[in-house]
Amino acid sequence: MKKGICTKCGHNEVIRSAQAEYFGDVGTERPMCVTADPRWFMPGRNPSYGHGVLELYTCRRCGYSEWYAVDPENIPIGPEYKTEVVRGGQGG
Repeated sequence: MKKGICTKCGHNEVIRSAQAEYFGDVGTERPMCVTADPRWFMPGRNPSYGHGVLELYTCRRCGYSEWYAVDPENIPIGPEYKTEVVRGGQGG
């Protein structure tokens, strides 16, 4: 998908889009991310400090979509981020 070819139907037109979430006041837009830093003064994560910004790729023919994170090797891992690494038996 990231190369402009749908992995489902083979069509050669794919839309890449940046997704956003809205927090607090109307108009406060933050990019959707895999995780964010913990808040300092209240429970949860702080959307102002996200990691792994998400991009959505959508085929213009069949609508199939795939998510990809930007800079995945720098996504923090740990319970405070609600992330963990799951390793399979083989792979790169």
